[in-house]
Amino acid sequence: MRVFLLSYLCSVNSIAVITNCNKYSVLEIKSLHIQPPNVYSGQNITLRVNYRSPVDIMGGMSLTTTRYNYVFTNSVKDSICKSVVCPIQRGQREEIFIYNIPVWLTGKINTRITWNDFNNTPLLCLDISLKIKSKMN
Repeated sequence: MRVFLLSYLCSVNSIAVITNCNKYSVLEIKSLHIQPPNVYSGQNITLRVNYRSPVDIMGGMSLTTTRYNYVFTNSVKDSICKSVVCPIQRGQREEIFIYNIPVWLTGKINTRITWNDFNNTPLLCLDISLKIKSKMN
C-alpha cells in the first residue's frame, strides 16, 4: 500500500511513474523511484528498485513489453542474470537501471517488466509509464 501511495503522489505532479503490478510476487518491493520525474528526449532516466528476497533465487527469465502511444511495439525475453547479479541472495537488495531516451523519441511509453524463476513463479512485476517531452519545447 505504501508503494502505491508513493507512486500515486509522484504521478500527481510528474510524467514518469513506476508501480508494482503484482503484490503477490516473491520479491517484496520496498520502494520504487524514477528520476528525473520530468522526462525529455535525449536524456537518461534512472530506475531504483529496493526489494527483499525471502529466498535465494538462482535465476530465471525477464520479459519486457513496450507500448508506444498505446501501440504494442516490442517484447524482449532474456535471462534475469543479464540485468542483475545472480544468484539473487536472500535479504535486502537495491537494483539501479539506467536507460537512455533517444533524442528523436517523444510521446507516451508504457513498459512492463516481469521476472519469473525457472519454475515460472512470479518474482517481480513493474509497470513504467513515461510521457516524454521534446527537449525543444
